[in-house]
Amino acid sequence: MSSTPRIPFQIFRPNNSYQSAVEKLNGQYEHFRTNVVQKGCIEKLKRWYPNGKAYLTQSATAGLMMAADSIEFAPGDEIIVPSFTFVSALNPFVRRGVQVVFVPANKKTFGPDLDYVQQAITSRTKAIMIMHYGGVPCASHQEITALSDLARARRIVLIEDAATCFGSMIEGKPLGSMGDYGVISFDITKHITSINGGLCLVSSEHDDSNVAQVYHNGTNRKDFERGSVDFYDWHTLGSKYAMNALSASILLAQLESAAEVLDHHLKLSKLYIDHLEDFAQQIARQVYPRKEMLSNGHLFAWIVDDAEEQKALIQFLGDHGIECHSHYRALHASPMGLSIGKKIGDFTFTEQLPFRIVRLPIHTGLDSADIIRIASVIKSFYLN
Repeated sequence: MSSTPRIPFQIFRPNNSYQSAVEKLNGQYEHFRTNVVQKGCIEKLKRWYPNGKAYLTQSATAGLMMAADSIEFAPGDEIIVPSFTFVSALNPFVRRGVQVVFVPANKKTFGPDLDYVQQAITSRTKAIMIMHYGGVPCASHQEITALSDLARARRIVLIEDAATCFGSMIEGKPLGSMGDYGVISFDITKHITSINGGLCLVSSEHDDSNVAQVYHNGTNRKDFERGSVDFYDWHTLGSKYAMNALSASILLAQLESAAEVLDHHLKLSKLYIDHLEDFAQQIARQVYPRKEMLSNGHLFAWIVDDAEEQKALIQFLGDHGIECHSHYRALHASPMGLSIGKKIGDFTFTEQLPFRIVRLPIHTGLDSADIIRIASVIKSFYLN
């Protein structure tokens, strides 16, 4: 076992203004009633997402539930979804009785293969969900725009699961803002966090009054708060999706240093690439993302050949004080996926992928020496 300090997979490091932001809430009922902290977050977030409407939510999952409640699904409607994604992306739509149609992962980006997405479209397709894995765009800007244009022409709703994509851009456009609905996660596992929270981005083409009602338990509370009605009433299906003030206080403090955090993650990603990409090619392995795919530095992974190698490498790194993890399984092959889903395409790679990913530590608690140490241990696994 290694005697050097342990490198954790992830940490939570609040900045200096976090405590004061929370203390301001102490005894200040008006701050809770008027959502002053949440409004402060939205103001900062509009600099990152200037177009459309942004709603702070309890989680990215809650943002997808908002989308599911806002879309007028009918019996027999289908939603095309990536099989390689986190389960919470699908639950909101399955709950609404929507038929799930799985498509395989793209071998380069690990997001959905957009060729298969187009093949899966039928007269019953009501929505398409794309997912950007690890902050990396699922396809080129041209390909995503073409899919968006096709969806609009067919009156299909395009949903972007950009949970890991805060700060990720493609040709100057923020990921999460290219569809009708998009979600960002501020979960504790993300580099900008509210501990538990998210953001739902809604295109300006959608009826804001309907989405706002969904956001406020299906009521017209927003009209009441503006003073345009004397009371608010129940109008549609909805829930209490809003982020609470304590979570918003944490997020507000985090957003103050968001640019610095993103810059640090990107520097760490580039260090990983500098020390591992050539070696990976020499031994017929891969790093993810590759240099030309770098976006927000949310995730960095070493791609192995099979489950046996994955397990052995994670164990080896752990024995040397480095915590690493695999990732989620393909949903089409899960017990629930088998019982409710349809699938279009070749899933050979998608079924192998979960057993090939080794996610490496990347967070603000690491420096260049840590990355060099991790890279050195990986090399020693193959060379010794």
